[in-house]
Amino acid sequence: MNNSRRNLLAALSLAFAAALLVALFRFSGLAPADLVAALGATPASVIAAVLALTLANQLVSVARWRVLDRFLGRSPTIVPWGLATRATLRGALAGQVLPLQFSMPLARWASVRNGQAVNATLYEQLLDLILLVCAGAAAILLFAWGTGMAASLALFCAAVFGSVAIMPWTLRILGAVVETLPSSALIERAGRALARAASLPARTLFLLGWLSALRLAVLSLRTVLVVAAFAGGIDAALVAIGYPAVGLAMGLPFLPAGMGVADWSLAALVVFAGGTAAAAATAALALRALTFASLAILVALFELAALIESDRPADSAAPQFGRP
Repeated sequence: MNNSRRNLLAALSLAFAAALLVALFRFSGLAPADLVAALGATPASVIAAVLALTLANQLVSVARWRVLDRFLGRSPTIVPWGLATRATLRGALAGQVLPLQFSMPLARWASVRNGQAVNATLYEQLLDLILLVCAGAAAILLFAWGTGMAASLALFCAAVFGSVAIMPWTLRILGAVVETLPSSALIERAGRALARAASLPARTLFLLGWLSALRLAVLSLRTVLVVAAFAGGIDAALVAIGYPAVGLAMGLPFLPAGMGVADWSLAALVVFAGGTAAAAATAALALRALTFASLAILVALFELAALIESDRPADSAAPQFGRP
């Protein structure tokens, strides 16, 4: 695909996302001034919690990168925590305005200059996708089944843990399914990627699966926290169970952080949980705004810390931040 066509598709994707956001404002009756006022009245405790959970999410992603770096890379050293955290934060911030499938691998590659960072990122995204699909399917079944909310939450957690436990076999099944598809360069690359992921030691796959489940829990908690702050009186457990649908929307490959689609998905979930249309739109858009602001603050803080460390004398006893 040439650059002009790629730029055209990017512009059309952003226009589509912007149209969805405008439609959300109009459909819900929410005025931009009301959203700004709501954000301005956000309690400091909520802002601090969102900031902490956003950092926790990125650190879990860094931990998965380091685990994969050990088994996928040819280098005898593992990417340092500081360097990996800064690269991951940059990729996540860029992923608010660019598709995350592009921004995160590029940011990590630019930081370490090797292809194993790209491969590790793609494997992370594959594991996230598998877990979100399994969790989303479990949520749909629970909603259709109509069990009590406490029982639904317990069964949902059990479904997530079960998805992690069978991760090695899930990868093998997916690889076998891909082999039955018509041959093409893309199918062959996907088959090789799945085969290599399935060949990782079972202990490593379980660890990666548990880290992915932890990341899902952190993101669900952050979403519930913001929704509770901006759309009080909703069923928090229902929002937590329904979050995987929002997570899947955020992972759409042609939209930055699922812009527009994810906001509509979360707003619909909040309405389903008992919120009004205006409160649902406020919560969905507030989550996007607070996430972007949190990532911007974290990027600034970590970059400043790295700059301070780099200015230390060479014979300083403290190790340089982000260096092996």
